[in-house]
Amino acid sequence: HKTMPLLCGKIDHTTGKRPCPYSNGCGYLNQFKSTAPIRFYAHEYLPLDNGKLTKRKIDVAVIDETFHDSLEKTSSWSIGELMSQPEKIYRELVNAIIENRLLEMSYLSDAIDEVLKNEIELESYLHPEMDSNTAANKVKPLLESRRKPIGFIWNCKKAMELNTATRLFVGNHDHSMIFSSYAKPIQFISNEAPIAYLDASLVEGIIKNINPQCRIVKIEATRQAKIIQITDSSMSTKRLLDDNDYLSSRLLHFIHTQVKINPNGAVIAPMKWIDTYKDRFPESVKFAHFGGLRGLNTLEDCDWLVQIGRNQPPPHAVESVARAWWPSARLTLTGAYISQQRTLTAKTGDGALVWIHTHADPRCREVLEAIREQESLQALDRLRLIHGKVKQVWLFCNLPLPGIEPDELATLDGLTLPGRLAEVALRDSVVVTGRKELHERHPDVFKTEKAARREVRTWEEEAGLNGPILKESLFRDRPIYQPTLHYRIEGQPGKPRKAIVPDGNFDAAVERLTELLKGKVVIVTTGSDRIPQPGDVWDSATETWMPPTT
Repeated sequence: HKTMPLLCGKIDHTTGKRPCPYSNGCGYLNQFKSTAPIRFYAHEYLPLDNGKLTKRKIDVAVIDETFHDSLEKTSSWSIGELMSQPEKIYRELVNAIIENRLLEMSYLSDAIDEVLKNEIELESYLHPEMDSNTAANKVKPLLESRRKPIGFIWNCKKAMELNTATRLFVGNHDHSMIFSSYAKPIQFISNEAPIAYLDASLVEGIIKNINPQCRIVKIEATRQAKIIQITDSSMSTKRLLDDNDYLSSRLLHFIHTQVKINPNGAVIAPMKWIDTYKDRFPESVKFAHFGGLRGLNTLEDCDWLVQIGRNQPPPHAVESVARAWWPSARLTLTGAYISQQRTLTAKTGDGALVWIHTHADPRCREVLEAIREQESLQALDRLRLIHGKVKQVWLFCNLPLPGIEPDELATLDGLTLPGRLAEVALRDSVVVTGRKELHERHPDVFKTEKAARREVRTWEEEAGLNGPILKESLFRDRPIYQPTLHYRIEGQPGKPRKAIVPDGNFDAAVERLTELLKGKVVIVTTGSDRIPQPGDVWDSATETWMPPTT
């Protein structure tokens, strides 16, 4: 149902008024009568007929940010519902769409017009002065009416008139539905009025479709940022939400570690992941999500950004946009992405081959990259990197971004602790590596002592415990070096035990270990001393680790 006829009622052409008693003083309706020289309108006004709204001539227009989705119109109908309609024409059109011969059904034009002519637009004439019983009686016919899927018939008529076979289709992702996708023309601004489009995520093909004479001007700017980007994962939303091997704990612990260095940071990630883990974020961190970044200024004063994943729409959504804007083109619509190798190169000259999703059709590819890559750039630019001091950015996604050359490349292991150890670090701030302690303190993380031992041993073997990565080695492809300390509980003999101290604060670690282990902890060695190497033996005389004698 259309909102205005339902709530305001239609204009009575004899009186020029609507039935709603508040229509004369209605702020919504009166805005169209404004004579202000400069007016701001939402993108949703673009397909509306200005002659019926403001009746004013627009001399020049500026359209800011992504607007094309306000012109894209999509609908869907259940095939079961369409086939159950009493009129035979529904079944004929459904079968024609399934068999890809809709344009051959033009002989049904008269029958289609007859169905459309019989459609009645309901009005309710609801207004605030009505008592509840009167309002209920007015609404009752709307609730009881079972409107026919006339929109399906209308879309079929338009597809045949415009010779656009791709307008209606059975979904590759849902074979029980028929979908329609088309683009409405801009009517609010006349063709003669000059228009400037300001859009960092502009789809050039769509702009040229709307205005073939439009001149594209790209404004380049240098971002003041040090960027570290991982090479081994796209961090898809599915992988983040599956949270296998405590993946989210790795990322959350990394964020907590950065907060201890500088609390003024931000996180941008998929909305579902943010909603799932927002209660585990440090209080000082500001966060935002993909799809809600346009015009966002709340992160501009942050000193660093952890950007996780990317905003990749499903293939059918990309193909729907392509259908809308190139209805007469021969589109390669496979309903799926293909994998392609790209090179991710850092300023240092280090490079890595990464796999990304792309589309076989060039127009779909352009739409995909305008949504995905440009949304990642929008996220990056929420820190307003053009002016001011250099800010730190970590990109936890291996998608190469246009115009972005990372300062360093890394791997997930090169920046974060293993998942279960990261979870322990989030809970305890230090990680006691004894298998018995890990199992007893965190039985939900380590089901057995053997599992705890295996996790710690894997980390030790992969990290090598060879000290921190040298600054000259900017490709952080080895597991990150974590400060460690060797300690004893006072009065207990034997070899010292080891703990991981992620933030390197050994004094605080000793206090925390004393609290956790219920005994006074004494440091034997720390990560700033000689780090034990594989094969070293404990020398009780010097109370230190020594290389094996030959």
